[in-house]
Amino acid sequence: MGAGASSSRGGGDGIFETAPVANTLGKLHQMTAGHDWFRCDGWKEDDGSFGEPDFTRFFGIGVNKYADVIRISLPRNNLGGILPFKDKFAVTMIELRTIDLEQNHIGGEFPPAWCRLANLTHLNLSRNGLRGTFPDAIGNLVHLKTLKLAQNQFYGKLPKTMSKLTELTQLDLHRNRLCAMPDMLGNCAKLHTLKLNENLFTGELPETWLMLEVIRELYIFSNRFTIFANSQASSPVLTPNNYKLLDVLRKRCHILVMMEEQVGDGGFVADRLPSKEVWPHQPHLYGNGFISVKLKSHDTETLKKLAQVRAEERDVATY
Repeated sequence: MGAGASSSRGGGDGIFETAPVANTLGKLHQMTAGHDWFRCDGWKEDDGSFGEPDFTRFFGIGVNKYADVIRISLPRNNLGGILPFKDKFAVTMIELRTIDLEQNHIGGEFPPAWCRLANLTHLNLSRNGLRGTFPDAIGNLVHLKTLKLAQNQFYGKLPKTMSKLTELTQLDLHRNRLCAMPDMLGNCAKLHTLKLNENLFTGELPETWLMLEVIRELYIFSNRFTIFANSQASSPVLTPNNYKLLDVLRKRCHILVMMEEQVGDGGFVADRLPSKEVWPHQPHLYGNGFISVKLKSHDTETLKKLAQVRAEERDVATY
């Protein structure tokens, strides 16, 4: 039976219409070059045509007991093309909780219609070729806990509506071309991981970040921040505002990666933040970079994690 056929499944009071959902998933398959996917169990027939309408058997699709699609997980599966952008996708997929399409070859812009996926809690589109700016309506995704859009080609300002994403615990936007410092992220008080490194952010660090009371990992290196009052000096000094802010944040963070450059006579930027404790830093784990880590006793797991971060980024191609 083709994807456009009407079918139902279930028993008793549970009669589920599957054709609209199958059609919508078929559009996703078509628009992301489904014929080139590495795995497409259930999606595709032997002759290459779109598969059966029982989408519960599709590779990477998860459903609840009412046959609502709640998960689309197709990372590292050679998806290409662009994402479905019409409102019909959001209407049919309204119960989605998780979308994970990391490390594929998807291009185009972030679909504004996806901002209507009101139940979404986890969105990962990192390591693709997405471009453009973020739609203002992204603030409608108020249940998001994880938002990962790293290693794409997004540019411009982050919309102020992101201040509505108060459930966020992880935000990863590293390695894009974003330029306006998101001071409104101070409203996202549940953030414990914030990665903004390798963008074009300028100015001083926002004082509103003092509201990030549970922050544990903060990555801000390789931007254009005004962190030091005399950045050209051999012994740069923090600006008063950044001194106050970073003194607070360093006490909260287990990992704070602030800079990835050298100053003076080839020495690493280290111990520039006021500290009564010793801040062990392991530049050999991060190329010629600078990592400041506040370790809890002998926290060898943290050091292993730092080494893994750079190793993973070296191994992944940027499209």
